[in-house]
Amino acid sequence: MNKHNYFMQQAIDLAKLGKGHTFPNPAVGCVIVKNNEIISTGFHECYGGYHAEKNAILNAKESLTGASLYVNLEPCAHFGKQPPCCNLIVESKLSKVFYSSIDPNPQVASQGVEYLEKHGVKTYGNILAKKAFELNEAFFYHTITGKPLVAAKWAQSIDGKIFTYTKESKWITGEKSRQYVHELRNNHQAIMVGANTLNADNPQLNVRMVANAGNPIKIIVSSTGNINLHSRIFNDNNNIIIGTTEKIPSKIEAELKTKNCQLIKTTAHNNQVNLEELLIELGKLGIISVFIEGGAELLKSFILQNLINKAFVFIAPTLISGNNNSLINENIFAELKNTPKYILKDTQIFDNDILIEYLAPTYNQWKDLCLAELLKKSVV
Repeated sequence: MNKHNYFMQQAIDLAKLGKGHTFPNPAVGCVIVKNNEIISTGFHECYGGYHAEKNAILNAKESLTGASLYVNLEPCAHFGKQPPCCNLIVESKLSKVFYSSIDPNPQVASQGVEYLEKHGVKTYGNILAKKAFELNEAFFYHTITGKPLVAAKWAQSIDGKIFTYTKESKWITGEKSRQYVHELRNNHQAIMVGANTLNADNPQLNVRMVANAGNPIKIIVSSTGNINLHSRIFNDNNNIIIGTTEKIPSKIEAELKTKNCQLIKTTAHNNQVNLEELLIELGKLGIISVFIEGGAELLKSFILQNLINKAFVFIAPTLISGNNNSLINENIFAELKNTPKYILKDTQIFDNDILIEYLAPTYNQWKDLCLAELLKKSVV
């Protein structure tokens, strides 16, 4: 690994420390190097807080004149929650900035690089660009499409069953798999479940077993608002979003609002919530990623409507058997050539369980095109 990749990898590792706390902002890390040694570091710690570059500059214990800065996203040149980082970089007399890719945000989009170059700071892009892109892929996806990136998770037996014929599903997988699910929750801004799952399982939908965990937004999908208002998710007084339709009774709507719930009403799609509309409205609220945890009907609807980008499939070493207890039980495809072909992204082993991460074919294509376009616009 050359020195530029090494220093950028340190910045990417620092950025990961902010995961779960910076939404809807990207996770960004920064290192400052002088005489080939790191003299200061920083990362974006929370939404509304100082950006990574400012934290690294403030943490420096010596002069930054002539030093180089490594950051996994183009420094900003506009006023947002914080003043532009580019001004501070110039004022600190840094001589070079190395970055992974430009920021697709129209308020930045090469303007940071142009500002730095105009003020005598040399810039170099495309440093570990693919790694940096994957760290913040939800940010890129939301910024460009306006919709949140959608990831789905389910656990199944070797024979593809997600519960027994008596509807028992706890627990198909082992403890280590369940612990990793909490890491996945922490990596997404919102967790979504259907009302049937909420009413049957009474889940907390929070992040546990993860150090310095964030607090994902909770999204409940119900076309009629048939939701148990005594569920545990209402105990922590967090903002909860209800995806519903005009069919929701006014009395239930009023009760949900007393629980600090925000309602998003969509048109009905086959008497259900219009999921495409729901995603668009969630994107408008600044939600950049959604993690779908169930139940089967909600997962099936997202899959069949081609609305998921990623799938995390846990396979447990057990045989359940049975009828009508797979994720999708209908006869849909008569020929293999018409079935969607998901892309294998990664595999992991947790004791006896196997996690397979897939990318939807359309999303995989989008990623490749998006990254190529970002690299084309970066200065090398």
